[in-house]
Amino acid sequence: MKNTLRSLRSAPRTLSGLRLILILSALFAFSAVIPVFSQTSTNLLSDGLPVMPPDFPTNQLQQIAGASVVVSSALNMLPAWNKNLPYFTNAHELELEISPTWKSATASGSTPYVSFGANYFITPTLGIGADLITFGNGTGTSDLDSGHLFGIFRKSVGNIAGHLMLGGGRDNNQNLWVAEAGGGIEYRYSTGIGILVDTRYVYYPSRTAISDHEFLTRVGITLHF
Repeated sequence: MKNTLRSLRSAPRTLSGLRLILILSALFAFSAVIPVFSQTSTNLLSDGLPVMPPDFPTNQLQQIAGASVVVSSALNMLPAWNKNLPYFTNAHELELEISPTWKSATASGSTPYVSFGANYFITPTLGIGADLITFGNGTGTSDLDSGHLFGIFRKSVGNIAGHLMLGGGRDNNQNLWVAEAGGGIEYRYSTGIGILVDTRYVYYPSRTAISDHEFLTRVGITLHF
């Protein structure tokens, strides 16, 4: 009988303990839900409608991808030496060139010069060439500035070749004969297109002053057949 009375007296304490446990559990669950609710609420409009996530920046990615393709293509077009590419080994080769041209002494004006030329190689190393230089009389017309004829010695290593030039010509503006010697380098792609850079010292035999002579420099594009 006494044990039964003790059990009845301790029951309220047990119920109070259970209530405390339930209250603490509810507070813990509520504290865990609050951050999630606050994060979710940032995606809601004032009227309670959910805000759609921002669109994926596909346009920007496409622009970046397109720019990378352009850069990659440009890098692939840069000259790269490869000694195993035999691009200068053909005899009886015809080569055409067009080049912006500069003269160190521009006696006849500052109009840009342009060179149109052709080279023919009897062997892979020996050839003859000629070019006409125009747009150089200072008036902006297509009058002929000068014409040149020269022999070429060429030595190649893979897709790059160096060359020496020796010849002469006629300066149409000054009505003078010239002698010239020089050299340069050419790089070729597999498509038959090349990049040419060379310079010649142009000597006027009828003139004695050093300042009357000049350098003739070409930087242009070639096509070979």
